[in-house]
Amino acid sequence: LFNFGIQFVILALACLLTGSGINWVTALWAVPLATLTTLVWGTALGMFLAAANVYMRDVQHLVEVGLMVGFWLTPIVYSWQMVAGAAGPRIAELYLANPMSLAVMSLQRATWVAGAGQPVPAQLPLLTLGAFAAGLGLLFLAQRWFDRMQRNFAQEI
Repeated sequence: LFNFGIQFVILALACLLTGSGINWVTALWAVPLATLTTLVWGTALGMFLAAANVYMRDVQHLVEVGLMVGFWLTPIVYSWQMVAGAAGPRIAELYLANPMSLAVMSLQRATWVAGAGQPVPAQLPLLTLGAFAAGLGLLFLAQRWFDRMQRNFAQEI
């Protein structure tokens, strides 16, 4: 979050200096919501995986593979339109179940010049809000799981 904050300030300054970039109207909802969605999901998954890693040391290696797969399941190097057009509506709906896809598309819509004109799902703000709410539920479960599992951390380590 600290690194993201520094990078976002630099991006905002660069956009102001060059006179292009950030769509401030969209950024008012997109940046906080996408950031919070990413933060909530990352914290929840981190808590689950940290607790699991104490008991099963190979989890750290699976996380590396999972991050690589997650990267390619998120529209970072390609557009959502490419997936929606090539894979069909059912796969596109499944693709939108990835909360990071929604967060990335929201940030691209607000901060990326080329992202402003790109097609996005019709209800992107609502879908991102739903992903945030689901992430809060997952965070609650992750905290309960971590609290329960930490009782034996000292014995396992």
